[in-house]
Amino acid sequence: MENKEREIKFSELLSGVSEMYGQSPSPAVFEIWFNTLKRFDFESISRAFSVHIQDPDHGKFMPRPSDIVRIIEGSGQDSAFQAWTKFEKALGMIGTYETVIFDDPIIHRVVQDIGGWTRQGQVTEKEKPYVKNEFIRRYQEIKSRGVIPEYPQKLTGISEGHNRLSGFLDMIPEPVLIGNQTKAKAVFLGGTSNPSLQISFNIDPGINGQIKCLPQKIEELNYGGEQ
Repeated sequence: MENKEREIKFSELLSGVSEMYGQSPSPAVFEIWFNTLKRFDFESISRAFSVHIQDPDHGKFMPRPSDIVRIIEGSGQDSAFQAWTKFEKALGMIGTYETVIFDDPIIHRVVQDIGGWTRQGQVTEKEKPYVKNEFIRRYQEIKSRGVIPEYPQKLTGISEGHNRLSGFLDMIPEPVLIGNQTKAKAVFLGGTSNPSLQISFNIDPGINGQIKCLPQKIEELNYGGEQ
């Protein structure tokens, strides 16, 4: 959907919902609504309004933008636990020898901040509960801000890190996409390739790799996400 068409459809939706509650949003209010929700697809926004309207308690009142965001994404805690589950599955099924790109940029930033992707393969069973709590805490904190901080475009695995350091640039393995392929590619394009200082509970930082372009062939691992 083109941006202009999307804006028109959203305007019609918001006007219709507002009319149900006896309101008429001003241009300034519309802009706030649109800028808050534009990162979501129109179908998700429409469904969220419908869910709110049908709620026996909250549906009595005109929703706020945060109400619609919460319906689409779930609570911050729900999102954090879902992100941890996706991360944990990828760690167990793929392992840290592979370079990965998740479909959620917050995961990239959180993993970077807790020591890097390669470090996670060395976490012991004793350390795991602490790492889980730290992951969830940091994810919720970033989510609550509503702004995605700078994050690595990919989480570099041991194989790529070793080959880059050894100068074997023609032997760089292709990254694995985790979740929705389109969203994962967008995460890659929106991230940075610059190495970052990683400091977190006294564990060695992982290796941040750099890549000039997304490889033509990328395996996709999907955990029930969108195709």
